[in-house]
This record gives sequence, C-alpha cells and structure tokens, in this order.
Amino acid sequence: MAKNKMSKKAIILIVIACILSAFALGLTLGAIGGLVYAWVLDPIECIDGLPPQLEETYQKIYVSLVVDSFSINHDLLLVSAYLGTWEDSEIIHLLTKQLDCAVSQEDFERAELIRDILLTYHNPAESNP
Repeated sequence: MAKNKMSKKAIILIVIACILSAFALGLTLGAIGGLVYAWVLDPIECIDGLPPQLEETYQKIYVSLVVDSFSINHDLLLVSAYLGTWEDSEIIHLLTKQLDCAVSQEDFERAELIRDILLTYHNPAESNP
C-alpha cells in the first residue's frame, strides 16, 4: 500500500512538471512568434507623421528642404505652411542651427535665405523693451 501512495505522488508530480514545462514552452514560443510577426512579417509603419514628431536629424533635413523650397519660390507664406506644425521657438532654434551651419561653411547665399525666413518668425521689436 505504501508503494501505491508513492507512485500516485510521483505520477502527480510528473503531471504537474509536464504541465508547467508545457506552459513555459508555450510562453516562450508565443513570445518568439510575436516578435517575428511584429518585426519581420508586419512591422509598424508610421504614415502621415508631422515634422515635429521626427527625430532631430530628420527635422534638420526637413528644415533644409524648406529653405531649398524658399530659395526657388521666395514664398514666405509657403514656408509658414511648411513650418506651421512647430512652435515658433522650435522653428527659431532649428533655423538658427541651419544659419550657423551655413555661415560656418561660408555659404552666404543660403545664410541670407535662412535669415529672411527667421525674420518672419522673430520680430526684433518684441525682444527690445
């Protein structure tokens, strides 16, 4: 009778171990399958993002393209439409970086274009009390 009780306990432990290992294996395979699906089969694609949501590197590229557009069109309303999603302080900051870069590269034509755009966002009368 003692052997019968020991064998029942052993069987129960083996069943519990099998259930737990199957559960752990299921979790592992589910996590791996989810990662493969999300990263390889159907990754997230950002569509219709606004320029302020871009990384800083891409924001610089965007502002540079706006300056290029202004060099062709000379339309400040179009520039305002392109840069309208940013706060004025952010635009001034990004354009100032572009201006510094243009001056350091001695590209004074581009610096003049950037300055013209900056003047639409920065009113000198407001900063002098």
